[in-house]
Order: sequence, then structure tokens, then C-alpha cells
Amino acid sequence: MLKSFRVRIPPAALAELHTRLRRIRWPRGVTDSGGMPLSELEAITRYWLSEYHWAAHEREMNRLPHFELVGGDNQRLHYIHTTATQSHSMPLLLLHGWPGSFVEMLSLVPHLAGLFDLIVPSLPGFGFSDPPEAAGMSNERIAGILAELMTRLGYERFAVHGGDVGAGIATWLARRLPERVECIHLNYIPGSYAPHVGPALSDEESAFLRLRSEWVQAHGGYAHMQSTRPLTLAYALSDSPLGLAAWICEKFREWADPRHPSRSIRS
Repeated sequence: MLKSFRVRIPPAALAELHTRLRRIRWPRGVTDSGGMPLSELEAITRYWLSEYHWAAHEREMNRLPHFELVGGDNQRLHYIHTTATQSHSMPLLLLHGWPGSFVEMLSLVPHLAGLFDLIVPSLPGFGFSDPPEAAGMSNERIAGILAELMTRLGYERFAVHGGDVGAGIATWLARRLPERVECIHLNYIPGSYAPHVGPALSDEESAFLRLRSEWVQAHGGYAHMQSTRPLTLAYALSDSPLGLAAWICEKFREWADPRHPSRSIRS
């Protein structure tokens, strides 16, 4: 079943958030290495409490048409759906990655909405979509859910963009449904899919793989934790708003281009 959806966070939930942020128990000891520096989290918390106004962002989001697909198991999948002004336009399915959300696609909507039908979902467990109730919510399975969504919306053929987790899902859509997927565009193709390479690597290729291995060893602990002990991690991240913010902000802080003017985490 397809239903309209409106972004609305209850005032009580926002009040509880502010209470929790005012009662943070900060770490002690070494607080400038091994993760997000304490000084940066303190600045983020001050901004969160005094300068960030959720109501304004909520109003801005609700200017777009939101919907949800409710499956037979009552699991809800949130998505934005805009219709192009031009007829016979190609539908574009825009898929976010981790630790992002559908919000990272919103800046594209004004540029593309006149030319294409746009479908911007929150992947299962992200944004306003329900978290999975059982193990096994793989990229391949999510691809099947999104294919069903496109069918329900009346799209026989469509194009897909995806980054990070979204890139893996887009790849599965193309592999499973080549007769329906017109084309795919990927950014940050994750290591979960690696094409076969021959035995003889160039010096440049060998150097790249060595640097990748070094990066995983130094910075990849989050991925190993999330893939092997997600429930244990979830207790801390679900209970602590600041803990969740630190877990996510660290990635935006480390993965963004420091030369870019929009690098600020608060953006």
C-alpha cells in the first residue's frame, strides 16, 4: 500500500533530546586523539542546543511530496516522489549511502525535478523507514524491495544512482533486472564488490591496494564493528544522541574534502 507521509517529530521527543544533551557525561582522560576530539563535540553540542532549529528544517522537508510503501509485514519504506513537467521522462531512483540519508539527495531535486521523475527513498533502517525486524537485510534484498516500489509506482524501466551502500544496491538492481534498469551511476563503489583482477598488477595498482589495506587497518574499525556486532553497538547509539552524533560526524569530518567550503559538519 502506498500512503502519503508528512515529516513530524513530536515536541515531546525534541524536549527529551534537549534534556539528554544538557545531561551529557563527557569522557575523561585522553580527549584529543583516537576519535572525535572532545572540543569539537562540545562545539557541536552547543550548536545543537542553541542554534539548530529543527522546525525550520522540518518545514523545508515538507515542501516536497513524501510517501511510504507499507509492505505485507507492515514494514514502512519512506520515499520522496516528484513528477517531471516533461512527458516521457526517465525515472531516476536516487540512493544514499552510510552514514548519510535521503537528505543528501535533496539538493539535487531542484536541478533534476523538471526533467525526470525522481524517487528518493530512505533505505531500510535509515531516515523515516522502519528498521529491519529480522536479520538478512542485504543489499540484494533491498534491491528487491526497491524494484517492488518502482513497480507499484508504475515504472517499468528506470535509471539508478547510488553511492556507498546505495552503490551496492544499484549494482544488484542492474544484475537482477537488466531488462528494467536503463543505466546505473555510482560513486564510492564499496569494497563489498570487487571485480576480478589478473595476477599481474602494475606498480600503481599494487601501491593502491597497499594504501587501501593500511587505511582499513588504521580507520576501518567502525566497519568491522558494524558488520560483526551491530546489536551491541546499537545499545549505545540508540541510547545516547551525542554518541550517535559522534559516530556519524567522525565520518563526515574525516571523509570530506578539507579544502571545500562546505566541509563544516554543522552544514
